Amino acid sequence: MSPRLSSRGLLWCIVFACGLLLLAWVGVAGFQSGAGPANVALGIAGGAAVAASVIVIWLSVQRSSRSIREVTEGIRRIEAGDLDHRIRTNATGETGDLVLAFNRMATSLTSMMGDLSGERDKLSAVMETMSDGVIVVDSSGDVELLNGAAATLFGVDPGVDPETPLSVGHDHELRQLVAACRVAGEPQYAEIILTAGRRTVDAVATPLEEEPGGAVLVTLHDLTELRQVETSRREFVSNVSHELRTPLSSIKAMAETLEDGGLDDSSINADFVKRIHIEADRMTMLVNDLLELTSLQSGQADMKPEQVDIASVIREEGNRYVQVARGLGIEAKVAVPEDLPRIVAQEDRMRQVVRNLLDNALKFTPENGRIDLSASANDDVVEVRVSDNGLGIPSESLPHIFERFYKVERSRRNEGSGLGLAIVKNIVQAYGGEVSVESREGEGSTFSLTLMVAETADVPVAGAPV
Repeated sequence: MSPRLSSRGLLWCIVFACGLLLLAWVGVAGFQSGAGPANVALGIAGGAAVAASVIVIWLSVQRSSRSIREVTEGIRRIEAGDLDHRIRTNATGETGDLVLAFNRMATSLTSMMGDLSGERDKLSAVMETMSDGVIVVDSSGDVELLNGAAATLFGVDPGVDPETPLSVGHDHELRQLVAACRVAGEPQYAEIILTAGRRTVDAVATPLEEEPGGAVLVTLHDLTELRQVETSRREFVSNVSHELRTPLSSIKAMAETLEDGGLDDSSINADFVKRIHIEADRMTMLVNDLLELTSLQSGQADMKPEQVDIASVIREEGNRYVQVARGLGIEAKVAVPEDLPRIVAQEDRMRQVVRNLLDNALKFTPENGRIDLSASANDDVVEVRVSDNGLGIPSESLPHIFERFYKVERSRRNEGSGLGLAIVKNIVQAYGGEVSVESREGEGSTFSLTLMVAETADVPVAGAPV
């Protein structure tokens, strides 16, 4: 409360002083004029009455003024955020009603702010758990609100100042969508690719104000995975069609040749029948690989883990390919330590993995080349490596080499479905392992896979009676 005297209080002090002067003047004047005692007493009584009235009025004004100052101070404190502040006073009348109205207003305001805070917390929880991105862009193009999903889409920290201009201010397509919404004053829709992360989103911009040029609410639904699935399906159909077209065309051409008289030419019919068998086998292999990969990716394949003697598998499969490689003029070596521990996998699956890797190495290793199959134990994993000094893989193809149907362009002259490495990756990952490749074009490649060592008796030994 301010110690300074108010202007109204000062006025009443002056009035009080005037009353005292009046009282003194009446008494002095009475004595000087020779008035009788009754008149003097009457004058003094009148002056005293005036002085008493002034004192009462002054005290009342002071009390009212103090209550008003308290109300003013209370308003300042509530304005500063102290919603729990209340005024305690014994004032009555209009001043008391003012204080009572103030306290009721403060209580109502506190309740209203509590309700708003609860609604804000609910809205914040809903915003943060939404899978769709939500942002609010003000009239200047700055982001006022940004939920977690939107922060992920833009590749920014959700904890940053939401008023800081973010990627939305630099994304051309999104900026155009927001601008169109401001001009039209109605919702705008577009499927755009965000600059950050190259994510495909279904964007809806909705004006938050009736007048054009105001704030805009933007919701972003991530379509990236859906578009990737659609692209994958199109590529799958295209790749299968490509792989089947060549053998089918060859079979049809040879059948037509035989039909046009080739059956009577012994030098032709035997060769054509043999080639028809080869093309049929090629299509059968493609279908079998497709069924195998589909089974692995859908989780329908039998992948029950066992303790596999990986050393035995590598030696047996490797020695077979040593003979094949020798016939192609390629040197092949197998190096496996005697104490190599068992791994958690399936024996048939591991044989399939080793064969696919060795097949791949034979395809891309020229005559007089070299292939090395080796294995080693490291902590709780066994690493198997297949190395060659063949054609190698271009650096741009390395990230895609384990994708189904992916082939380095120049390798299309080689036989194969393009599914072998994809099958290897799915089998290895099904048993908690990892597969990788290192390669330099013209220098060769090294494929490596790691699988967990079988350290528990809970996993049965492969081939043991149940």
